[in-house]
Amino acid sequence: MALFHIALVLLVSVLVSAVLEQFVPRVSLPLVQVAIGLAISLLLGSVALAQVDPELFLVLFIAPLLFDESRHVSLASMARHWRPIASLSLGLVVATALAVGVTLHAALPTVPLAAAIALGGAVAPTDAAAVYALSRDVAVTKRQDAILSAESLFNDASGVVTFQFAVAAAVTGAFSVAEVSVAFAVTFAGGLAVGALMGLAGALVLRALGSTGLESTTAHVAFEVLTPFLVYLVAGELGVSGILAVVAAGIVMAAMPERRTPARARMRLVSSNVWEFVTFIINGVVFVILGMELPRALLPSWRSPAISNGTLLASAAAVCLVVVAVRLGWTLAMELVRARSLSRSGAACSGAAEGGAATAGGALRSAALLTLAGPKGAITLSVILTLPYLTAAGEPFPERNVLVFIASFVIVATLLLANFAMPLVAPSPEDADGEARALDEARLAVLEPVVRELSRHPRDTAAARAARRFVLSGYGDRIARARNRTVDPHVLVCMRLETLDRQRAAVAALAGDPALSPAAVERYDAQLSELFSMVARLGRGDPSATRVRRRRPSALRALARSLADEVRGRGSDGAFERTLPVLARASQEAAIGYLSEAARDPSPERALAARLLLSDHWAVYNALVEGSDTGASPVPPGPRPRRDLEHLAAEQGASLAEARHLARAMTAEGLRLELDRIEGLVASGDISHGQAAELTEEVHVLQLGL
Repeated sequence: MALFHIALVLLVSVLVSAVLEQFVPRVSLPLVQVAIGLAISLLLGSVALAQVDPELFLVLFIAPLLFDESRHVSLASMARHWRPIASLSLGLVVATALAVGVTLHAALPTVPLAAAIALGGAVAPTDAAAVYALSRDVAVTKRQDAILSAESLFNDASGVVTFQFAVAAAVTGAFSVAEVSVAFAVTFAGGLAVGALMGLAGALVLRALGSTGLESTTAHVAFEVLTPFLVYLVAGELGVSGILAVVAAGIVMAAMPERRTPARARMRLVSSNVWEFVTFIINGVVFVILGMELPRALLPSWRSPAISNGTLLASAAAVCLVVVAVRLGWTLAMELVRARSLSRSGAACSGAAEGGAATAGGALRSAALLTLAGPKGAITLSVILTLPYLTAAGEPFPERNVLVFIASFVIVATLLLANFAMPLVAPSPEDADGEARALDEARLAVLEPVVRELSRHPRDTAAARAARRFVLSGYGDRIARARNRTVDPHVLVCMRLETLDRQRAAVAALAGDPALSPAAVERYDAQLSELFSMVARLGRGDPSATRVRRRRPSALRALARSLADEVRGRGSDGAFERTLPVLARASQEAAIGYLSEAARDPSPERALAARLLLSDHWAVYNALVEGSDTGASPVPPGPRPRRDLEHLAAEQGASLAEARHLARAMTAEGLRLELDRIEGLVASGDISHGQAAELTEEVHVLQLGL
């Protein structure tokens, strides 16, 4: 029961931190969680948390975090920026370990040089997950984001390997540069090879199951969740880097091509929801444990008569200063070299647009941002706790408590720096408007050729002409939005989320209707929740996206219950198909009513966003009214668009039912053409993989709605 109590305390702490964060908006979520863990440890003392098993900590927490991060890394961005990524992941880690080792050994001669270098290896890796939680009010360029994301994946492995070899030297007293270099290379290359092979095998297994019809959403997600643990353990048994193996497996599995269908989109949505929930809980648990471990790490050294508190604090501050200074000097040199290269090649303008580093001032600002955006976190904690208690001779490991104290000090100090100093040097979100414009240009590059293709669609019947004009008018709205930058994207995202809230409320109101299947209502609510999550991800970066992440578990549970019904053979496909028009019309009526009111909002931004969304919901509603058994349908309140399908069909003298059927088919064809166009633009290098991912998910949202 003790283990259950600990797990319960950790989960409750994470949930409480999500609530407390709303009351302290200037303090990051990781710092709130550290504070909660510290409070629990001080209140409950030694019973708060049993001794953490560092090896279990690595495989249980770090492996899934790195696997999920690696699945979202762009291979094109990594290939484009491989020099700075390799420089920070390998060179900076070794330089930091050596600099910390020399500094600490000079400040505290009782700490052997090898043990001090081991500390340097532990505090060298960065924690990108903490950066994302800390940077809600700042924006980074695509180059900086690509560098920080990839660095956090690979410097974990280099830091751990450096730490392990330094600890081995401290424990045995033997050290050979040649042997260490060979072992280092084998560990790295072996980890990458094992991970890539296992990732390829996993992707092929999933593809084979899918081709035979045996793969389900539940099995797919379960396979993904188990993969990092299996890969890490196998790599450990083979004597190579488990961390690098997990990273390589995630990259390979994400890079494998797959068919783009609505079913696959649904599977990716469920997978994304599960992983966001899992990583949120794991990250929270890690930082709560860090807070719980702080007294245990700090107090033995603080109370020890062997070293004064002043000396201990001075040594910890010196190590922290060295870690920050080495990273700042390294990144500044890297950015200055890049700025000089851009100037010589006459690409200063493009360099400034990409990263703002085409001048000395821009290089310094970029270097400061890259420095502050590298706080220490879960990896440093888990690695430093693996320090042995005894050497090979049976003697206590030299100054183990001091090393744990300093590592904990560095974690907290760098988190505080990132929280309070990073907004001072990072550009505001408004400065990132150029990236939004670039995404709009990419969107136009996709939509305009699709419109030209659909314009050649046969229109030999009145119904076909009405359907064609209706679908093209929808594309005209989307193109107009891409060209119109007057709508605040944050306002548009908030309006979408508020509208989906009204739709879910309308569906929930029907839950007690005896004519409707409760399971069908739950499934439809889960689909609305999926759309809610998708819109939130598309709008990531504004404050509403943070609130959405807190809501996802409820939607996930609803979807999981629905999937469980299917597995047990109690699926409600028939009931779902019968009640779908009722649920869909109720949700669309609620959306149209809310947006009609919002269109009269005194705020021009909200009114314009509401008008833009209103036409979309009317288009969906028009496609639903034909399903009424009585042939009549209540008209929701609000202004009716002038060019709806019913009006166009009447104008052409066409059958409304036939026009709706053709409009649905043409819309599906247009979405397929969009996906093909996106794939072609990526292959030709005209748009980035990041832009393609956003545009693809937008199409998937429309496919799910269709």
